[in-house]
Amino acid sequence: MQIAIKIVEILGQVYQKYIIHKDINPSNIVINPERLAVKLIDFGISTVLSQETPAQKNQIFLEGTLIYMSPQQTDRMNRALDYCTDLIKSAL
Repeated sequence: MQIAIKIVEILGQVYQKYIIHKDINPSNIVINPERLAVKLIDFGISTVLSQETPAQKNQIFLEGTLIYMSPQQTDRMNRALDYCTDLIKSAL
């Protein structure tokens, strides 16, 4: 539970900078079990939101790890990409 709380705290810090990671999965969460230190890595496909309600764009290529993608990332929902995309995946 402590690790889960730390992951959520990290995501909160990331969101304060208006960043969506877009690839939350176990390989992008590094944990030091001795100190219970948690780090989020690999921001290579992350997005910076420049407006409160992001515009939806049609993607040609999928970005991220397919089994951890939110429906917003796969265009299966008529909904813009937002912070929920990372929260849905971190709950898995």
